[in-house]
Amino acid sequence: MEQKQPICHDFFKYALSILLLISLSYPADPLTTSGAAANGSAYSFGAWSPSTVSVTLACVAGSSDCANTSYCMDTANACDPTSGGTQYLSPVNISTEGVSYVRYASANSTGGWGDTGSITIRIDSIAPAISISDDASGSWTRNDTISVGVSDGGSGVLNTTWIARPDSACGQSQDGALDSGTNSTSMQADSDSLYQGRYICFRAIDAAGNRNYAVSSQITRLDTTAPTVNSGEDRAANSPFTQNGAASDSGSGLSSHFWSVASGPGSVSFSSQSSQSTALSANTDGTYMITLSATDAAGNTGSDSFTLSWITSAPAITISSPPTSPAQSKIISASVPSGTLTMAVTAGTVCDSTLSFGTYSTLVFSSEADNGKRVCYKVADSAGNTAYLLSGAISGIDTTRPAISLNGNPQVAVEANSNYTDAGATAADSLDGNISSRITVNGTVNTGKVGAYTLKYDVTDAAGNKAAQLVRTVTVADSAKPVITLLGNSTATIEIRTDYVDAGATAFDGYDGDITTRIIANSTVNPETAGTYSVTYDVTDAAGNRADRVSRTVIVADGMLGLIGAAFAAFLAIAALAGIAAYFLFIRKKRGGL
Repeated sequence: MEQKQPICHDFFKYALSILLLISLSYPADPLTTSGAAANGSAYSFGAWSPSTVSVTLACVAGSSDCANTSYCMDTANACDPTSGGTQYLSPVNISTEGVSYVRYASANSTGGWGDTGSITIRIDSIAPAISISDDASGSWTRNDTISVGVSDGGSGVLNTTWIARPDSACGQSQDGALDSGTNSTSMQADSDSLYQGRYICFRAIDAAGNRNYAVSSQITRLDTTAPTVNSGEDRAANSPFTQNGAASDSGSGLSSHFWSVASGPGSVSFSSQSSQSTALSANTDGTYMITLSATDAAGNTGSDSFTLSWITSAPAITISSPPTSPAQSKIISASVPSGTLTMAVTAGTVCDSTLSFGTYSTLVFSSEADNGKRVCYKVADSAGNTAYLLSGAISGIDTTRPAISLNGNPQVAVEANSNYTDAGATAADSLDGNISSRITVNGTVNTGKVGAYTLKYDVTDAAGNKAAQLVRTVTVADSAKPVITLLGNSTATIEIRTDYVDAGATAFDGYDGDITTRIIANSTVNPETAGTYSVTYDVTDAAGNRADRVSRTVIVADGMLGLIGAAFAAFLAIAALAGIAAYFLFIRKKRGGL
């Protein structure tokens, strides 16, 4: 089934067709375009131009023709080019200062006007005004401020720059330097080396590019350098003195001087506080810092200081005296906290300028002749103060050796295995007197072993002097005879023609001990023949001492004679035993037994 369009849809379709036919029957009004140039270059509408702007208008016909283009110009952007406008025939040159508006429109042959256009033209051909303010009077200064007043009634000031010049040339030829100059309406001339004798060239540029230049007067009274001041050398003093200071200024010249105390423990008096040289003194000992200041005509101030050591009493001398105890040498020294120390050795008690003083050093006295001497010390400080101090007398120097004397003989012989008691020694010193108790003995004696022994005697006095060493030689010797003791009776009787067996003997030595094995026995006994025979015993110790010979009587008997002989032999044996007992009693007494 066919769908029908709504009635309203058809209506709008027919109405649009009628409007289209009408528009095709009446062509559109023409359009107008504009352009401009200044100094031969394209001009941007609304921008500031320093010169005449040439405006060009053009009609764009489009679907209609261009019959006429009109324009008008005012400062309110309100005129109507379609009514009383000027017909555009050639470019319009506009040189009116300030802001101008150009309004324009184009009409077709049927009298239909297109839309009205408007452009803005800004012209400023007048450079900014510059006025300089500087120190025209030329009074000395250390900071000359030079400024400019800049104004522009048109486009307004864009920037102001300045440069320092060696001459007064200030114009377009300096633009290269001014382009990178300082952007400011004022400058501070605060350096002699940079600005003294110079001119300041200012340039102001407005928004339209117009430039103006102004130059200051020559800077001739600028002084930024402080005076050179010398307060003089450091001083040490104990009474008023004159300090010669000095000051100079190569610029504006000196205008004043002033002495002052920068630091110190007391006050300082100046004879002339405003002069380069002054006499001064302090009221309290100590170190002061004194300052001389000088000011030039431009107000620059320079200063310098010296150190004053105000000392009215000499430094104290400290003496390091040696002890009085005996010594081979004595050392004496001294010290001072400041100043120069000298000294003189004297045998007297006077210590003053009458002595001959030499360079100070630590003294070593090492002769007994130095006992009683003294040292006079002198100190002189930089302020002129002098002091003396006398040391105590040197004493106790002892360089003489003590002497040792042996008691008894230097060569002593003792029997082996006996007790040895050394006789000792004595010692005397010229200063210490009897120093026997200080004797040392090195060495020992062993009476249990024969040989030569050495005893060494040494002694040192209180000063450290050592005596010449003495030596005693003790010889331990074995000089006692050994002793033979018969075994059995000293007389023996045997029957004839019977065997004889000797009872033998023993031998003892006080050093070697039992030496029985060394006994040598000799026998004449003949048992085959009646008679009286003997057996002898001999022995020698290791030292060569030979014992007293001992004999035994042997009787070879026949019968009764034999009995008588036996009785006699028994008697002899008893007598021999009694003799041996007496010998050993003697030996024990000699060794200290009983």
